[in-house]
Amino acid sequence: MCGRWLKADEISAAIGAEKLVTAATNGRIAAGPATSKPVQVCSWAADDKQANVNLFFVPSLPPAAIAQGLRTVEHQLGEMRVQHANEERQDFGDVHCSSLSKPSSKVLPRVTGCVGEAHGTALYVGIATHRSQPAFDVVKRLYDAAAARFPSSDQAAQ
Repeated sequence: MCGRWLKADEISAAIGAEKLVTAATNGRIAAGPATSKPVQVCSWAADDKQANVNLFFVPSLPPAAIAQGLRTVEHQLGEMRVQHANEERQDFGDVHCSSLSKPSSKVLPRVTGCVGEAHGTALYVGIATHRSQPAFDVVKRLYDAAAARFPSSDQAAQ
């Protein structure tokens, strides 16, 4: 299922990996109006485990539940914020991106992620790495690739 949203060559180019390890899991939203919608999670890691790409999404949300869905899929960035990471932000229209790091940490990865709504789907795409800070444009390109593959409400109804 995860290969439907992002292609291996897109991910490999973004994180500089020759080989990828893929995992997919499902979660649940903890609270709010979207509690019955599952959180879909797709993760791809470089074979050297130094970088990974995460895609979290809650599909087919009614307009009233989009804000809760966006808060839910953004949880990785929220965890880094709590750990007092340095943050830079850049918005691309309604897509909000953050780049987080904690320079003094040898354990915490550098994370850049983008959050937005695509055709009624709350979507987060991010790169976490122990290498150099992921650039906004690289992550936004992955976000755009995934967002374009989600069906519009018109397509989903067909």
